[in-house]
Amino acid sequence: VQVNIYSFDIATTNSNILYAGSETGGVYKTTDNGLNWNSVSDGFNFAGGIEAIAIHPTDENTVFASTKTEIIKTTDGGANWNIVLTQSGMSATTLSFHPSSPDTIFAAAETGLLKSEDYRCSKIAQNHYHNLVEIPSIFNNSLNVASTESIILYRRLAKSLKS
Repeated sequence: VQVNIYSFDIATTNSNILYAGSETGGVYKTTDNGLNWNSVSDGFNFAGGIEAIAIHPTDENTVFASTKTEIIKTTDGGANWNIVLTQSGMSATTLSFHPSSPDTIFAAAETGLLKSEDYRCSKIAQNHYHNLVEIPSIFNNSLNVASTESIILYRRLAKSLKS
């Protein structure tokens, strides 16, 4: 069986645990460094492909994933998933936890740079995510939360520029 992978992350607490998100909206998990993979999204209807995945830095059972319109979360290693944010046209292509404050998660999305300081919420209302930066419609955003003072946001344009 062929699966096109859009995103993956490796647990910092156990490098044998990886999660991968597929083009079709499936989330897969391995606990043996990639030798065997199991679907942890059967029975869940996510809104499109899994564009980004982030494993909590101190709890490999807490995982966030994003689709074109949703950020979803599991706290039990993928047995159950909850939608924590729905936003039309969001398309978060990168999710990243703050390196020294793991309660804070960032999402680089087409709608802007989003931030939540309470990853524990089972349902994050729109006002729990703060839009830090408005970004014009672009194809792909990437971010690196480098320290307590700096966030590096990378942009890749959707269209090629012709001279």
